[in-house]
Amino acid sequence: MSDATFDPCHNLVIATELNTGRGIDVIPRKAGGTSISQPLWTLAQRVLWELFTRSLIRPYADPTVYELSAYCLTGSDTAPTLDPRLTSSTPPWNPPNLDPRLVAVKSPLTAVACP
Repeated sequence: MSDATFDPCHNLVIATELNTGRGIDVIPRKAGGTSISQPLWTLAQRVLWELFTRSLIRPYADPTVYELSAYCLTGSDTAPTLDPRLTSSTPPWNPPNLDPRLVAVKSPLTAVACP
């Protein structure tokens, strides 16, 4: 695995494949869960879990191409789904045109009520 993050509300591990992999895996920690894999057009590099919007943020950068994409994590804690966020999504995803080498997400200091 190249990078990983965790959704504490649904007990899901979200991981990128090895450094040469082109996908994101969502792995339920609950017994009987079904893992899913989201193929990507570039190397996965990094993933960040943004708790407030329940979004997976994926920054990508190399010397000539960069991208800051986001995915909505829906479904259940045993059957998750991962869908790209678009400008037409709720909430919409329309990040500024920037080089995402330094991206961070805010983590709450106290527990957040899970949906």
